[in-house]
This record gives sequence, structure tokens and C-alpha cells, in this order.
Amino acid sequence: MQLKELENYLEGQDVEGYDLFEEQNQEHRLWLEQRAIHIPEYNIKIREGICETWDMENQQYEDDHSFYMIFNSLTGEYLYTEAGSGMCVSLHNFLSFNNQENLSHDELLDLPCEVYLI
Repeated sequence: MQLKELENYLEGQDVEGYDLFEEQNQEHRLWLEQRAIHIPEYNIKIREGICETWDMENQQYEDDHSFYMIFNSLTGEYLYTEAGSGMCVSLHNFLSFNNQENLSHDELLDLPCEVYLI
């Protein structure tokens, strides 16, 4: 499958769940989807996440924003995070900042990808 086909593929599929990635003493928590998008050409996997912040008034965590985290698919090493952008923009920024790879939008959408559960 190519990235341009990903949205249609994922449409209607429920998220299996989230894994707690990080927690800061009642300040915020980062949760990552149990689903990853693997981009074999660059040996990376992309996971969507949700940041929750602690609401002092309600004494509970509340959703704050979503983000994408990119990891090395071979080692699991964390490489990059971006909030406020879609997956393709986050991937483009990661590739241009870290790999000095400046793909056009069409080239990015043509990248092969795989979806799997963590």
C-alpha cells in the first residue's frame, strides 16, 4: 500500500487502544496508538498520540492535543515528535530536517507503507 491509500484503508477501523508512553507527575501524559505506520524505505514507524494535561479544577486528565511520534523501526529509538500537523506534514518535516530529504507532496504520498499493531 502507498501513503496516499492509507486514509481510505484506516477509515472505519477502530483504534485498538493506547499505550502510556510518558507521564509527568500530574502535569501531562502521552498516549500512543497501538497501531503503527511502517515506512520501510526509511526504516521508520509513525505512531499517532494524544497528550493529556492535568486539570487542577476537575482533578483529572483531559485531552489537550494530538501529535505524531516517529521511531526507528529497527531499534525502536525515538527520533521525532510533531504536534499540530497531519501525518504527511510531520513525515515531510522529519525527512527534510533529519535526513535532508526534500520529497515533493506526490513523492511522499507514493511511499510504500504497512500498518501493523504494536
